[in-house]
Amino acid sequence: MPSRIYKGCLIAATTKAEKQGLWFVFHAEGNDVLGLDLTQQHPAIEYKSFANVLHAPDRKDDKDKIVLMGGSMNPDDALSILHETLPQPEDSVVIDESFSLRTYRYVLIPGKPPAVVGNIKAAGTIAFKSAVDFLIIMGFKVWEMPKLILDINNGHFKVVPATKDIVFETPAQDRLTKALHLVH
Repeated sequence: MPSRIYKGCLIAATTKAEKQGLWFVFHAEGNDVLGLDLTQQHPAIEYKSFANVLHAPDRKDDKDKIVLMGGSMNPDDALSILHETLPQPEDSVVIDESFSLRTYRYVLIPGKPPAVVGNIKAAGTIAFKSAVDFLIIMGFKVWEMPKLILDINNGHFKVVPATKDIVFETPAQDRLTKALHLVH
């Protein structure tokens, strides 16, 4: 299994790690690695709060329609939609041939439904031109590359290739276990 950290890989916490999780790496350049946790359900934001802005079919089972908490470095308004790469990526950042990312700000105004603000800085919707698998993730985790490499070498994390099966088809509570089985 690869130990090199790259955009589109998964960082899987082993039993030696301080915090359990499975992070999808969407940025790995210079000294910074940024990842989205694919295992932790957000304790305060319900999936149904996106009903007014989510205009895309979601093929997940109802029990898997959750908002994920991206990581310990969790800006309150950082919202990412991790989705499968489409033939025409629209306004998404292509991570690799399988995965793309859209970024938004999540805006809460007392007495009004939540809103999302995209690249155009105006309230909008989360819409795709065709059916697509996706996850809604609040926040992200930041690592310094040398520290993460040291933790990998010490057995705290494993680098695992990301697959659509693990990311989109496996329930959140089973993703880490399934990813770690790939390295054994």
